[in-house]
Amino acid sequence: NESSPISLKGNELDAAATYGEKYFIYRLYLEESYKYIMMVLQNPLNHPEAIDIVKDIYVNRAMLDCYELAIIQDDEKQTPGS
Repeated sequence: NESSPISLKGNELDAAATYGEKYFIYRLYLEESYKYIMMVLQNPLNHPEAIDIVKDIYVNRAMLDCYELAIIQDDEKQTPGS
């Protein structure tokens, strides 16, 4: 739909920064069963009102604590001290 964000990262973000006024984003969506709308945004990085800063966190790339978890069935539970 017309309000869903478009993510620019990696090569896409680099290209938008490099090409500036020559870089366009096109969004085509169906407004009604017979009517399509095409939105065109030139130089998307030059529209601060349209930008939300997002940080992608890749937990597997960081030093972190890992814990192994096990599922214990009710019939396998033990009482403390047994």
